[in-house]
Amino acid sequence: MEYEQKLKQLEEEFQKVSKGKETLERQITFHKKWIIPKLKPGAELESKKKFLASLESDYSEILKKKEALDRKLWAEQSKEFEFGWRKKETDEVLGRSSGGLSIHSSEMKALKIIAEKGGETNFGVISRRMRVNYDYAQLLCMSLGKADYIDITPSGRCKITPKGEKELDKIG
Repeated sequence: MEYEQKLKQLEEEFQKVSKGKETLERQITFHKKWIIPKLKPGAELESKKKFLASLESDYSEILKKKEALDRKLWAEQSKEFEFGWRKKETDEVLGRSSGGLSIHSSEMKALKIIAEKGGETNFGVISRRMRVNYDYAQLLCMSLGKADYIDITPSGRCKITPKGEKELDKIG
């Protein structure tokens, strides 16, 4: 329920910012097309130009807010699709009640490759080193990520976590 409320609040804020952006776009266009060209040089023209500059400044601020809200909204929505499981459910699904990886598992091999690459790499490197399909390497990493052995950035980089390092230390 909390997630839905937060998402709804973000969407409302996004809509408000979008409406502000549209309003400012119209005002800027109106001033550029109709007001400023009809004014004669003088004090009024300068004040209108200053007003237009302030509108454009406000517009750029709103654009920044809109972009930030866009990213925030996308992040919140993508949380729902990070396979929708919480940590406990993930452990139950993967049969990791004790929280360990088998020494011979493909996940462990992927974790070792990440460690060998300085603790950070991408799916392509893992795929090539394991000689498996890219999608399978991505699946292995997602599984490791769900179990908190690695963190996966939005750009597809896999970073080993302290829990992953501990798991590697267990096997030597």
